[in-house]
Amino acid sequence: MSKCVGIIAEDKSDADVVSAVIQKLRPRKKWRFHIVAGGGCGRIKSKCLMWAQELYNKGCSHLVLVRDSDGGDPEAFRSGLEQKLISTAFSSRIIVIPVRTIEAWLLADELAIQKLFELRKMPNSIAHPENELDPKGKLEEIVHHFSGGARIYVTTIHNAQLAKIARIKRLQRCKSYLPLESYIDVNF
Repeated sequence: MSKCVGIIAEDKSDADVVSAVIQKLRPRKKWRFHIVAGGGCGRIKSKCLMWAQELYNKGCSHLVLVRDSDGGDPEAFRSGLEQKLISTAFSSRIIVIPVRTIEAWLLADELAIQKLFELRKMPNSIAHPENELDPKGKLEEIVHHFSGGARIYVTTIHNAQLAKIARIKRLQRCKSYLPLESYIDVNF
């Protein structure tokens, strides 16, 4: 029997990262994902309850809502979204707020970056990826620099690919990632 997880995210690439991580954490389980790509953080706040109900009606038993902090207060965002979802039918749900953007998680594993982009030299390890002001821009810079300009990083193509090969131990360096892993450990 497969587990059906509903994912609400700002865009499809964020949802793809989350689904890849979930599959990586529990590779022996069969998964089904229903994704709502909200088209930005503002729409998530205003429509998350409606979208959650739609996902529940599609048979999802778990809900993961992902919204980047974009430099704002992650706890304030989480609290506001919890208030919006208070009346949802989901008894099992989590709100994940990546610090800055979800790309900070992907920056945590320089070996995955080197492998995916076939870089001759491994980029330097970033000690605190969530401290990067522009994680997406940093990924673009790393790929461009270490490929000698021969490769480009595109979020919609590469985020899920990076998530699939990223090492869990490296992702764990990002505090905003840890609640997702704990949720999967407890619920699956």
